[in-house]
Amino acid sequence: MGNKITIETELDKSEKIFISSVPKNRTIVPAFICIGANDHYSTPTPNYPGLFDVLIDLSKSGTWLLWTLIRKRNLKTNKTWFKPANKKEETRVTRAYKEISEHQLVCRIRRELYLINPKIAIPQFDDYYAVMDQWMTLIKEVRGEEIK
Repeated sequence: MGNKITIETELDKSEKIFISSVPKNRTIVPAFICIGANDHYSTPTPNYPGLFDVLIDLSKSGTWLLWTLIRKRNLKTNKTWFKPANKKEETRVTRAYKEISEHQLVCRIRRELYLINPKIAIPQFDDYYAVMDQWMTLIKEVRGEEIK
């Protein structure tokens, strides 16, 4: 299990302080991305309500665009540049974007630049709050909506 370190000190005859340090065992797992949809645990930062239900009900085009953007995203910023390959794909993106933006899964910052909701595709952990601040600003100011 690793080395265990214990420091013990006596303040007076009736009081002792113990400090212990036990190295944490880490399980080695394959590389992964985090999807913010765990309904089994609660945290101080709430998750996206009913995410699995929303994802399962997306159209084929909505599902395609969402996962395309997630796959191509910058892990630190949750931003994705995406340009449709042709006119047909542009029409597909227009319809799909309308659907996924209605569910606040993605928001367009400007033409061909998208921000993915950090509650559904979690950016690198140290960058979560910066991305969430940007997401909240974008949703409130640009779209005038409440945040999911």
